[in-house]
Parts: sequence; structure tokens; C-alpha cells
Amino acid sequence: MAAVKILQMKHSRQANPNDKKYLPDQVLSDPPRTFTKVKAESPRV
Repeated sequence: MAAVKILQMKHSRQANPNDKKYLPDQVLSDPPRTFTKVKAESPRV
């Protein structure tokens, strides 16, 4: 879970808040069901 937090932080620093919702990693902030789906699709996470 720590890795997820780091990812979120990195992306909020990188992109301005208005563009953030268009980033693929934005799904990490979505409900857990979405995160599980993403986790299955991307081995990095």
C-alpha cells in the first residue's frame, strides 16, 4: 500500500489538479474495486 501512496504523491506533484483526472494513475484514488482491477492489469502495482 505504501507504493500506491508514493505513486499518488508523485503524480499530484507532477500534474496540475485539473489534468490529474486524465492520468491513468488517477484510478488509484478511486474506490477499492477499481484499484483491484488496475492491480490485476498492471504488474508494477
